[in-house]
Amino acid sequence: MIERKEYMNLLEKWRDKKTIKVVTGIRRCGKSSLLRMFREKLLSDGVSEEQVQNLNFEDLDNEPFLDYKILYAHVKKNLCQTR
Repeated sequence: MIERKEYMNLLEKWRDKKTIKVVTGIRRCGKSSLLRMFREKLLSDGVSEEQVQNLNFEDLDNEPFLDYKILYAHVKKNLCQTR
C-alpha cells in the first residue's frame, strides 16, 4: 500500500474537529485505501471499533444507504454514546 503522508497529516490535523471530512478524487486513486489507513491509525491510537463507522457503497448490501435519510438514521443509531 502506498504511504500517503500528506493526506494522512491533513486527516490527523482535522481529526478532532466537529466537521465532516470529505475525501474526493477520481476512480481508483486511493480514497478507500487512505481511509483504511486512517481507520487503522485511529484504532492504533486507542479509538474503539464502535467509534469508527465504515460503509462501502459499492457493496449491494449497503444499497439502501444511498438514500440520505436512511444513511442518516443508520449513522445516528450507531453513534458511540460515550464519546
